Amino acid sequence: MKIAIVTDAWESPVNGVVTTLKATTEELRKMGHHFTVLSHIGHKTIPCLGCQSMRLALFPAEKLIRDLNNVYPDAIHMVTEGPLGMAARQWCLKNNLTFTSSYHTQFPEYLRLRLPIPTSCTYAWLHRFHSKAIYTLVPTESQKHG
Repeated sequence: MKIAIVTDAWESPVNGVVTTLKATTEELRKMGHHFTVLSHIGHKTIPCLGCQSMRLALFPAEKLIRDLNNVYPDAIHMVTEGPLGMAARQWCLKNNLTFTSSYHTQFPEYLRLRLPIPTSCTYAWLHRFHSKAIYTLVPTESQKHG
């Protein structure tokens, strides 16, 4: 199976999302699947708020769509809800393609510590993002129902 993995968190800095993704790709490799990680690498980027070593792609849609068309994956998985995840989600919806997603962190609380955005607004946005995925992977039972 050819899998496109879209992530705004890759390589640096090492964090829980990156560690999980590295372990997942290693298991996919062992199972004989072919995968491509589509990340901020090769895009114009800016530092992420509160984490200067993490880079976010600026206006990634054009390059990401070109990359997805080149990969022509059997499955698409969005690891993060950042610019790349949003662009991939939009492309899938526009092309009537199914996808899976992951929710790894307490992003609303992280964002609230840095900006005056109520967590309820961010959770509503996250729910909307993940609601179109055929499956959303979460690390804990409490996040599954949150």
